[in-house]
Amino acid sequence: MSRAVLTLLITLMSGVSSAEYRVYELEITDTESGSSRTVITTLDHLQYPGYFPMRATESIVLVDTWMCRGRHGEFKKACPNPRGEVAPAPSTSSEPQAGPLQP
Repeated sequence: MSRAVLTLLITLMSGVSSAEYRVYELEITDTESGSSRTVITTLDHLQYPGYFPMRATESIVLVDTWMCRGRHGEFKKACPNPRGEVAPAPSTSSEPQAGPLQP
């Protein structure tokens, strides 16, 4: 028992720690004007409208998400998407396409 406690104490006091956070790519579309914008944020599609007011005609879709290492304080930019560029815009063809990521 004392060996386990000692191991735990050494691990906690070692000073080695890492931080990470999740980044979300959201697409906000205004159905009235047809315009859309992409937002990169640490808020998911459910949290975002609670912090940033949206019009009644706007809808929000979760497009992509990824993890970033390190701290995200002091207004630092989020790390880039490790998969590269965002998914291509939907085409106008009638073929079925994969939809945005769902939580």
